[in-house]
This record gives sequence, structure tokens and C-alpha cells, in this order.
Amino acid sequence: MRLERVRLRNFRGVSESVVDLSPGVTIVSGPNEVGKSSVREAIRLLREVKHSSKSQAVKSVQPVGRDVGPEVEVHLSSGGYRMRYAKRWIRDAFTELEVSAPRHEQLSGDQAHDRFGQILAETVDLDLLSALDVAQGMSLERPQLAEIGALHAALDRTAAGAGHEAGEPGLDGAGHDGLLERIEAEYRRFFTSTGRPTGEYREIGARLPGLESAAADLREQSRVMDRRTSDHERESALLIDDQERIGRAGARLETWRARDRALEQLRERAEERDRDLAGAELARTEAAAAREAREELISALARRTDHLAAIRLEATDLAETARPAGERLGEARERARVAGTNLEEGRGRAARATKALERAQDSTALIELRRRLDRAREADGHRLTAVATLEGGPRVDASTLAGLTDLATRVTLARRAREAAAARVLVQPLGEVSVLVNGAAIDAPETRHATDAVTVEAAGVLRVEIHPGAGPADLEGDLTRAEESLREALAGAGVASLAQARRVAEEQTEALTARDRAVSTLTALLDGQSIPELAERAATLEARVGVLSEDPDASVDELRTAAAEAEEAAARAERANTEAQRALEAAQAASREAETALMRAQVAVEQQGEEHRVEQERLDRARSTLTDEAVALGVESAAAALDRAVRAAAAARAELVGADADRVELELTNADAALVSARERLAGTRERLVGVRALLEESAQAGIYDRLAAAEAELGAARAAHERLDRSARAIRLLRETIHRHRDEAHRKYVAPFRDAIDRLGRLVFGPEFGVQIDENLQIVSRTLGGDTVPFDSLSAGASEQLALLGRLACAQLIDADEGAPVILDDTLGFADAQRLEALNLVLATVGRQAQVVLFTCQEDRFTGVGGATTVRLPTL
Repeated sequence: MRLERVRLRNFRGVSESVVDLSPGVTIVSGPNEVGKSSVREAIRLLREVKHSSKSQAVKSVQPVGRDVGPEVEVHLSSGGYRMRYAKRWIRDAFTELEVSAPRHEQLSGDQAHDRFGQILAETVDLDLLSALDVAQGMSLERPQLAEIGALHAALDRTAAGAGHEAGEPGLDGAGHDGLLERIEAEYRRFFTSTGRPTGEYREIGARLPGLESAAADLREQSRVMDRRTSDHERESALLIDDQERIGRAGARLETWRARDRALEQLRERAEERDRDLAGAELARTEAAAAREAREELISALARRTDHLAAIRLEATDLAETARPAGERLGEARERARVAGTNLEEGRGRAARATKALERAQDSTALIELRRRLDRAREADGHRLTAVATLEGGPRVDASTLAGLTDLATRVTLARRAREAAAARVLVQPLGEVSVLVNGAAIDAPETRHATDAVTVEAAGVLRVEIHPGAGPADLEGDLTRAEESLREALAGAGVASLAQARRVAEEQTEALTARDRAVSTLTALLDGQSIPELAERAATLEARVGVLSEDPDASVDELRTAAAEAEEAAARAERANTEAQRALEAAQAASREAETALMRAQVAVEQQGEEHRVEQERLDRARSTLTDEAVALGVESAAAALDRAVRAAAAARAELVGADADRVELELTNADAALVSARERLAGTRERLVGVRALLEESAQAGIYDRLAAAEAELGAARAAHERLDRSARAIRLLRETIHRHRDEAHRKYVAPFRDAIDRLGRLVFGPEFGVQIDENLQIVSRTLGGDTVPFDSLSAGASEQLALLGRLACAQLIDADEGAPVILDDTLGFADAQRLEALNLVLATVGRQAQVVLFTCQEDRFTGVGGATTVRLPTL
């Protein structure tokens, strides 16, 4: 494929442009934004996008602010075809294809689009077109060459010519591609590109689970119907059994009710004997209690007599002990009086010494406090000055200043972005006539951004007024918003400019430092207090001290020593007084304890005498009512009556036990519950029988057996069809995997010719020690230079770009000119140094003798070394 001419009209910023391309190397040059990249993009849109498209890619090439349709026309040849192909989008859209050879054809609309696609598919490898088309900014990416059929065929021929196992059956170019296409077409009948089933194979496979599920459901319904028939027969038999069980349960219940009535009479007799036994036990207990009470009265009187004699003896001993305790108490009182007098005198001397010491200490503290107060007042003055500076004007802290700086930076960036997007006007005086730009004369070339109106005037010759178009709304909006945000932030901070904000911030920083230093000094001097508190404390000390003596009678240390000695003497007197008081208290306690014990003993003698008299009278009254012999005889009579009651109660209880009362009660309860259960079971059986009968009738009406037979037949047919398709699918997948395996082996064989082609071109750029390593996907994985091998991903940007270009140029050079495609390079080799660029010019010239190369550049002088190249200079817009 060869491009001959490209014409653009109303395409982005290009009103109209024609580019004629040579069959070798064509260098299309011009400054930035004159439409170089637009030529390349126009060729792609012409080939790929229909004229009726309203996609964003089409809308983006319509000139801003103009209601016109972008239009592209290309003259080209491909294979044996020579063509003119044109399209216009958006406004008055059309597609035209005129074929002049091998026979004349003239088509329009979608027919023209489809016919052009058919010719390209017939004459050029579309993957090759994409691989050799390098857009601006994509020069660092390695080309995807592994799937380019034209390169495969060229490498097959090269490998055959070099003796790389040529003639292997089934792997020659056209025949191999045709076989792969037929295998792939058959494979796509059964599988998608990701290997999932498709078409009839997928449909039948997808139907099978549903058919199997439906058949399984009908089988289950058939089994359910069989179970319901069995359930009906079983429930009918259970109904008869439940009716008979109710009759047997009723008879059993009557039998055990009769035995329970007989048992009730035995219980009443046993309870009567138990009541008699309880009465006899109570009589015996009362008789025993009466005997124990008489014996306790006799014992208590004897104990009381012995206790009265003992406490009378104790009272006599306590009276002898109380006399010496009173004598010791008088002596202790005298010693306590003397110790108290000595203590008062010691305390007076210590108080006078302490007072003298405190006055001396207050004098020293007052002098130091006055010094601290003066320094604190001075530091507070500095603090108030700094606070006045901080509060007297606008407030701009570090955070506010950083925010203002960031907003000012945004305004600058937005303004530069708007200027970059705006058109630029270059005014260059060429003669003697004075040239004015916006009224100002210039004598050298000058460039202006057309963000505002620009007037160019040559007196008496011409006057040109250039008015800015509607710039990108987003850039204008960004600038407006950035300026408004900066104005609001400056107004909020109370400053007119960023420079004033910086000055205010510096002044506030200095004031803050001075304030913090003063606060730190105040904190150290005040120690948690305030200046008024220090002044009040100084006044208090002055009031206590009075007039300060310049020459005191004694020093603070001498007074402290005297006070300590007085305190020690007072402490000794305190300890002596304490010991005397303790001795007095001990004597008083001993005297009180002796007197209390004596009084307690005398009271106890009186109380015990009274208690002895009362107990003697109680025993006498009891004996007058019932003698001791009569009490003993009552106990014996009650014991004999209790023995008779025990035997009668045991006989009645034995008769009740023999009647097995527990079993009768259990049997009666169980028989009653059994009758209730039998009735409930009968009701449940009747209810289930009604439900089963209704379900059985419903299943019979649904025709389950007939539907199951039909479902089984449909499932069998689907399984047979799926097995047939599955065998074919597995066979074609195996064949495809085998062919792909052989193709991959062939790929590995023609990696060597491709590597040799890159090495030949690379040695022109990097020197004779250059070499590359190529993987099976025909991608460069590493470069060897001077014996050092570096992975492609670790190379510099310049080396990566140059190797990627060498791969594309080697591809273009290997493919026959009649089957090839143009190499289109948009602003590439931007990372190459001067020496490498000179060598690359030689490579481009060499490749250009076999393939078409189109170079778009804004630096024409970088490619002056490309011999035989045609240069096309685009005019400025």
C-alpha cells in the first residue's frame, strides 16, 4: 500500500491542506499545531469511521466555533488498485470511492466504505498497518508483530532462502493461512475466541440441563404419585386399626378405675391409723418433756446454790484490792501537775524564737519578691507590645500564606494554559516600512498570544486586526475561577496582594516570637501566679515585716539554730508531760477498774441470791401439783400406748402396700392418656387420608406418566445431538491446538531472520558489537552492546525508542513492497542524541528505498541527513 496524496479541509484548525507523499521517505515539517498530527489522524478516521458516525472522535476534529464538516481525501495504491477515497462527517456527510485500476469503479455511501475495506483486506495486512503507524507519544512502545500475516509470509520466505528447514509441509505462507482460516472458521462454529461453546453446540449444551431437570422433575412427580397411592392404602388400613384401638383403650380404663376405688378405701383406713399413731407419739413426748422439766428444775437449783457461794467469796477479795489503787492515783496526779508547768514554759520560749526566725525569713523573701515583680512587669510590657502588633492589622499565618501562594500559582498555571491553547501571532518586519503592534513599533520578530485583540499596522500599506476566537471554555473557566478564588482569599485575609501577605506574615512571625519569649519569661518568674498576686504577696510581707532593718541583731542561721534548740526543749517537755499524763490515766483506769469490779461483784451477789430464792419457789410449786413419782409413772404409761398405735398403723400400711397403689395410679393415668392419644391418632389419620386422596386425584389429572414419557424422548434426542456435536467440537479443538503448536514452532524458526534484519539496521546505529534477543512474539527482550546485555525494560528512553523503531523498520524492509504498508512516524526520535540521530537518518534512507516512510516533525533539520527524502513544509494556520 502506498499513499500518494492527502487533502484535509475543515479538519480541527486546518482550513485546507494538501500533502503529496513520495514512494520513499517524505518529511512533513512545520511548527507545532499546524496540523501534522491531524494528517495522520485523518488517514486513520478515513479508514475506520463511517461518515454517519457521531462519535466523540469525529466531534473532536470539527473546527471550534464553525458549523462545517471535517473532510479528508486520500489518493493511494494498494496491490493492483489505484484509488481516490474521500469522506466528510457531521455536515453534509458523504463517502466517495473512485477506483481507476485495475478497472474503473465509482461508489458512494456505505457501499464505498465497505468496498474500500474489502480492497484493503484483500491487498494489505491490516495488523501491519496498525503496527507501522506510530502516533505522537507512542514511540516508546514495542510494536505487536506476532500476528501480522504478511510478516509471517516474508519470514517464511526468508527462512526458506536461508535454509531454515524450508518446505515443511502445511506451513508455507498462503496455504498455511488458508488452512488456519478454515480451521478457525470451523472452530468458531463450536467455540468463542475465549474457548467457550457457541452456536448450536452451546444451545444444545445449554438446553440439556433444562431438559434433564424437567425429566428429573417429572420422574420425581411420578415417584411422588406412586408414594401417594401407597400412602392412601396405608392410611386407610391405619384408620381401621385406630378405631379398634379406641375400643380396647376404653375397656382398660374402666378396669383400672374400679381398682382405684377399692384402693381409696385402704388409703382412708391407713390414714386413720396414722392419726392414732401421731396422738400416741404426742402423749409420750409430753410425758417425757414433763419428766425432763422436773429434773431440770432440781439441777438448776443445785447450780444456783454453788454459784452464789463462789461470787460472795470473789466480792470479799475485790474489796481488799481497791485500797492500794487509790493511793497510786494520788501520786500520779502530782507528777502530771509538775510536767504541765514545765511544758507551758518550754512552749513560750519556742514560740518567741520561731517568731524571730519568721520575721527574718519574711525580710529575705520580700527582697527577692520585689526583684521578681520588677522583672515580671517588664516582661509583661514586652508581651502587650507584641499582642498589640498581632491584633492591630490583618492576620496572615503560615497556613493562610501557603493557601494564598497555592492560589496565585493556580492563577499563573491557568493563564499559561489559556495562552498555550490560544493562537500565536508572529509579526516579522521585512522592509523599511514601520510596523506597529497594538500601536507600538517593533524592529524585530515578535510573537503575541491572541488571548486579546491584536492590531498589526504597516503605515500606508495594511492594517490587520486579529480577534481571539472562542477559546476552550474549560481553560477560560479555570482562569476565571482561579482569579476569583485568589481575590476572595486576599480579601478574607485583609491584604491587597501576595507580597503584602508575605510582609504581614513576617511581622506576625516576629511578634509571635517576641510574645512567646515574654510569656516564657513570665511563666518562669510567676511560677503559676499572676503579677497582682505577687504584688499582694509583697504587700502582705511588708505588713508583717514592717521597716526592714539594714543591720539585724542576728542572722537567719543564728535565729534558726536558736529556734531549733527552743523547739527541742519544748519537745522534751512535751514528751515528759505526755508520759506523766499516761501514768495518770493508767492510775485512774486501774482505780476505776477496781471500784467497778467491786461494785459489779456486790450487785451479782444480790442478783444471785434473788434468783436462788425464785428457783426454790418454782420447784416447790411443781411438786405440790405433781410428785416426782407420778411424773415417772406417766412416762411409762405413754410409752405402752405408743407401742400399740405403731403396730396398728404398720398393719394398715402393709395392707395398702400390698394393694400396689403406685401401679394402680400409673396404670389409671396411662389408660386415660392412651384413650386420648387413640382419639387424636384417629383424627390425624382421617385428616391425612383426606389430604392424600386430594393429592392423588390432582396428580392423576395432571397426566404425569404421559408427560414423563415425552420428556424422556426429547432428552434422549438432545443427548444424541449433543454427543455428535461434542465429538466434532473436540476434534476441531484438537486439530486447532495441533496446528497452533506447529505454527508456534514455525514462529520460533523465523525469529532468526527477523533478528538478523534488526541486527543489520542496528549496527548502523549502535556499532558492530550490537545485537538483540527476540522472543517468539517477535518482540525485542534485550539489547547486547560491547558484551553487556540489558533487558528492554531497563534501557533508557532513547535506546527504547530507537529499538522500537528498528523493529518496525525491519518489518517494513522484510515485507515485499507490493504487500507492505507505509511507516508513519509522528514526532518520534525525540530522545535521540545528535550522533544516534545521524545514524538513524542513514537507516531511514536505507529502508526508504524499499518501503514508504512518512515522517511528521517540527524540527526539519534533525532529518536533513536522510538521503533522497522529499520534504513537505506545512503552512502556518
